[in-house]
Amino acid sequence: MQQRSDGATERRRGVGAPGVLCALVMALVVPGCALLPPAPGARPIDDRLANFPVEALTTTEPAEIRWSDRQIPFVSAGNERDAAYLLGAAHAHLRESQMELLRRAAQGRLSETAGPFATDIDRLVRTLDLDRAVPAMAASLPPATRAWIEAYCAGVNDYIAARPQAPPDLVLIGAGMNEPWRVEDVLAIGRLASVDISWGRIFRDARLARDDGGAAYLERMRDFNGDGVPSFGAQEPTPVSALLSVGRTGSNSFAVAGSRTASGSAMIASDPHLGALLPNLFLVVGYRTPAGAVVGMTFAGLPFVVIGRNEHIAWGGTNMLALSSVFYDVSDEPESSFAMRAEPLRRRWWSNFTPDFRDHALGPVITDAPYLASEDLPATALWWRGHEPSDEATAFLEVTRATDWDEFRRAFETYAVSGQNFVYADSAGNIGQVMAVEFAPAAGLAATNGLLADPADASTLPTVRIGSAALPASFNPPGGVVVTANNVPARIDPPITLGGNWNDRTVRIRDLLETPGTVTLDDLRAAQRDVYLISAHEAARAIVGRDAIEPGPLLGDLASWDGQYRADSRGALVYEAVAAAIINTHYRAAYGDRGAGSMRSTHAAHRFIADDVASGAIGDETLRSAAAQAADSLEPGAVWGDRHRLEVRHPVGFVPVLGSQFRFGDVPADGTTGTVYKSAHGIGAQKHTVTYGAQSRHVSDMADPNENYFVLLGGQDGWLGSAQFLDMLDLWQTGDMVRVPMTEDAVRDAFPRRMSFGPGAPETAASPRVRR
Repeated sequence: MQQRSDGATERRRGVGAPGVLCALVMALVVPGCALLPPAPGARPIDDRLANFPVEALTTTEPAEIRWSDRQIPFVSAGNERDAAYLLGAAHAHLRESQMELLRRAAQGRLSETAGPFATDIDRLVRTLDLDRAVPAMAASLPPATRAWIEAYCAGVNDYIAARPQAPPDLVLIGAGMNEPWRVEDVLAIGRLASVDISWGRIFRDARLARDDGGAAYLERMRDFNGDGVPSFGAQEPTPVSALLSVGRTGSNSFAVAGSRTASGSAMIASDPHLGALLPNLFLVVGYRTPAGAVVGMTFAGLPFVVIGRNEHIAWGGTNMLALSSVFYDVSDEPESSFAMRAEPLRRRWWSNFTPDFRDHALGPVITDAPYLASEDLPATALWWRGHEPSDEATAFLEVTRATDWDEFRRAFETYAVSGQNFVYADSAGNIGQVMAVEFAPAAGLAATNGLLADPADASTLPTVRIGSAALPASFNPPGGVVVTANNVPARIDPPITLGGNWNDRTVRIRDLLETPGTVTLDDLRAAQRDVYLISAHEAARAIVGRDAIEPGPLLGDLASWDGQYRADSRGALVYEAVAAAIINTHYRAAYGDRGAGSMRSTHAAHRFIADDVASGAIGDETLRSAAAQAADSLEPGAVWGDRHRLEVRHPVGFVPVLGSQFRFGDVPADGTTGTVYKSAHGIGAQKHTVTYGAQSRHVSDMADPNENYFVLLGGQDGWLGSAQFLDMLDLWQTGDMVRVPMTEDAVRDAFPRRMSFGPGAPETAASPRVRR
């Protein structure tokens, strides 16, 4: 039975994030608590690979998958179709449950998993209409790209249809409908991954702007971001009008040119920042076709290596925080300007629900979504570049096949969202950086003029578009180093990004790599794990230099602190306690509760404290009071890792009581929000867990096709109880990595377990075609 509702009744039923957790509890209770995960390591690798239905999978030519002891697959195929097909089967084997959740999240179907508790989430996704462009994108894919994705989906489907046992956590998802994977599903997950992350910031800033103190805080943040160091180009903005005639010129990712290495080839390092959950959103794969070999990290449900290398070039990237959206005030538009769409929501354990959604010619009316109802905004329509077709799939495939800088840049001609800073390195020693995005100057103008644009103002309409090839790029810059850390890539007027000041990370990486002498791969790995925070150290020294705090243990700990956020650091903990007390007193008075709350979540707070202590804006009495509060909150001998924790858990681990079975470690964590090794948290010394940050790493030496190293927070396999579910955690903690070679001889040595497919593949009556 379906029913319609204005949404008020739905909200009274407890919809929201806590409700989703309750739904997961129900998912455990309803099947009789059947799902209690086995301990990590309970299912060894050979047992896991026995679940791979080798004989049921069909390739057009002889092909094989080799597996490493970490359950990393390397596919060897005689053609592109078979490579994509086996890649799909490997993805399904390792991450079927995760892929299913991502598919449902992208399509606004989480209610099928969590019942009525996810209704508002699904309504938000469907209001935003994230997959609006997917049908047109699927219809316009180039034949080679479509064939690659279709083969990948066929591999996923054939694997799922024939696997002897389903993943144990599929019971949480309520799966079992045997819904085949389609090209549209892959593209929808790609659109979910392309969401404009400036949306949340824009609405947060809108809330802040309503308070006098919050408005003052925003003004200061604008100045702070204005001091961001660009990756390349002039410090002053380049007018966007001049870019219209430019031809093809020319969350940490950095490359070192061959002029700085012993071999003369370039090196590259990347560590994307996402949520710290298991299984990891990335997984490591390799494959070889007649066109060559590729190794790197793929995203669950997407058949593309997004960070990695081939035999000629390597690539990595960071989110540009690019402006790809415009919000319009459509409250005065006539009713005839809106169209209605009704989309039924299927809800587990509950009656179905069919909400209505309003669309304006400029985009969906997002303020109709329950999550935005409390924002007290006029009817607001969203124009997002992602609502229009683009072809990121072809871009990623072309990147994996590129052999030089020109081919790498051309690969992004079809790329639009989300904006990324892509770093390049090659075996000839060249390095570079590309702005992968299609930029609408109207989005930059709207962002600088406030939250809402006037649809009657032609200057706010996104009629002008500038593709990646016409935007500035950097190739072989002086100094031999390219660095991007979510900082502004290049200054453009109007701006291409709202933020851009990640100077702590950007400057620190440059300081580590631009020193005289030869740079090694170990230097890149060490840089990825660096936990020195420049601005916090300067703030601590400014506090000590004021002589306002009476001599004693706290002052001594602060004075001797080296600015490193190591887990065993007493000074880092003391500084965080003092900084939190300063925010709670001085900045709450200056910027209000909302401003102070926002400040606690940003690394900008350390710069503000350093500047205001040095200038005297923060008085002696405030410093003494902050020191006293800090001293009262810290027990003797406590160090940063006692309070800053990395809790390794499955998403079900957030569920009260039963969730304890899905938490697999609680360890001291290095780093903080602004360090190169990012482990984000709110400023303070109370016990807390890392919310997101570095969760995978890659480094490659382009002089040797076998010198490629990867590590994931957690492990490669998403199967609960697998020996490879958590087997990289120790490596993550110690800084070690897994070598993933590319040459055929090295692959045979590093990937000892072999599965054979296709015509002429060896078979035995007693077992699958798996050889060691």
